[in-house]
Amino acid sequence: MAQRRSVPAAPASQPQIYDADVGTCTTAGMREAFERQLAPFSDQSPAVLARLAQVQAERTLASLRRCVQRGLIPEAEAMDLAVELGLIEANPAPAQPSEVPTRP
Repeated sequence: MAQRRSVPAAPASQPQIYDADVGTCTTAGMREAFERQLAPFSDQSPAVLARLAQVQAERTLASLRRCVQRGLIPEAEAMDLAVELGLIEANPAPAQPSEVPTRP
């Protein structure tokens, strides 16, 4: 009989995070990307589309934060885009420096 070999566990995969760059951190580019991201999934169920939209919102906010942190986009511009895309609510109170809030 063949002896059983122990197979090592696969390494934990880590999601690749792409650094924000000048080409990525433009309001026009981010707006266009946001608008076209869910198009390939238009045939999915409403539940799937809702979850994908939530993930997209989280990722877009994270990208905006990285752009602001690296000084590639002004914070006010990032806030305006986040409001325009419906990622956050318009807030009359001034935001904290380098903070793009997330949706509740």
